[in-house]
Amino acid sequence: MRRGGFTLLEILLSLAILAGVLVALNSLLFGIVGGWGEGRDRRLFDQHRRALARQLGDAVRAAAEAPGGTPLSIRKQAWAGRGEEPRAAWSLPDGGRLATWAGEPLPDVDFTMEVDDEKGLVVGWRSRAEVDGEADRWHEAVASPFVRRLEYAYAPASSGGRWEVSETPLSEPGFTGWRTPDHLRLHLELGKEKAEVRVRVAGRREGSTPP
Repeated sequence: MRRGGFTLLEILLSLAILAGVLVALNSLLFGIVGGWGEGRDRRLFDQHRRALARQLGDAVRAAAEAPGGTPLSIRKQAWAGRGEEPRAAWSLPDGGRLATWAGEPLPDVDFTMEVDDEKGLVVGWRSRAEVDGEADRWHEAVASPFVRRLEYAYAPASSGGRWEVSETPLSEPGFTGWRTPDHLRLHLELGKEKAEVRVRVAGRREGSTPP
């Protein structure tokens, strides 16, 4: 006849089963938390992508439509500390949301941008009213730390033709200048997440200032 209570073997078996249950619950909990964290990162990355597309798109469109603006084109632009290279450049009668002034905002603002290997997409701007001796004062800000590559996309010359996409601006025949792309393609990466932002390059509208 069995006495009351548990044997040592029964206690050890119960503890082993309990430990297994706790391990399973712990794994399930970490899986749920990890999945939620990844989903949150994905949502924030997508919000950033949409905000960047809206911000750059608005600026480029305003440059083509606003009186006193200069539509985006490719120009050999000297940028303090970054050398003189062909870059996308445009102008606005005011800085808009891309330019954050430390003091009073200045008018007639020139913009340019490039992808820095360490910083991401960097936007530079200066006011034509802001000159310190012979050196123009350039300001810059990181528009997106997730941009890894900038491409210039050119529409085909005829229907049925192929798009030309290049990481460097294409020149006009005879090297008389650089062709204005139909749109810019920005490639973003954050861990496993990848996305593309396309910024349409609007043509000059009535009332805008010639480059």
